Amino acid sequence: RVAEALGVSTMALYRYVTSKDELLVLMYDAGLADLRPPGPEARLLGPAPDGAPAWRARLLEWFEAQLAAVRRHPWLMQAATSIPAPGPRQLALLESGLEALDGTALPPEQRLGVVGAASLLVLSEGTILAAAARRGAPSEDAPATGDEAVHPALVDYATLLRTLADPATHPRIVEALDAGAFDDAPDEVIPDDGVAFRVGLFLDGVEALVARAVDERRASDGGTSDPDRDD
Repeated sequence: RVAEALGVSTMALYRYVTSKDELLVLMYDAGLADLRPPGPEARLLGPAPDGAPAWRARLLEWFEAQLAAVRRHPWLMQAATSIPAPGPRQLALLESGLEALDGTALPPEQRLGVVGAASLLVLSEGTILAAAARRGAPSEDAPATGDEAVHPALVDYATLLRTLADPATHPRIVEALDAGAFDDAPDEVIPDDGVAFRVGLFLDGVEALVARAVDERRASDGGTSDPDRDD
């Protein structure tokens, strides 16, 4: 299909790439070329809370830029699990995630752990966003074929669980159903605040980790750590 779109023979492509895997790496890297946060009206996550540390605002922008790229190019999530090695823009993305944590009390191995966990969260949330995009209005670079499987997160779980949950054995599920916890907002394929809540929950956890690292550093320094650090 690539060769046909370019008007060349299939074998001619191998003058430029050695395999389909290499082509996927290049495609994925090209899809990250316009990695940027969207305008205020299109944001999924919203601004950082008032008084939030600078690292949190930077990491929030890091999340937002990637999720915005997935909404523009849903096929990125299909390629994400197939590429054998990171391209230059993926390495830059890892670098910028680590850079977001500059100035915190976290040691390098914990910063890498945070960015690794954050990347997995982007992958899971991005997969849901991509599925929602394919289910709704298809983008120009990923037209709907009509046979896409519905992502489990997009299933009407409220109706499904009301059929399956037994108050005697699943009282907490029934309680959540009665409270409307499984209900989507009207006319929304995926509630935006669901993504914001989960990313915010993750960042709250990182904030607790940073605070613990600050306490440990102060204890080891005898209370003389620099109070002006971005902790």
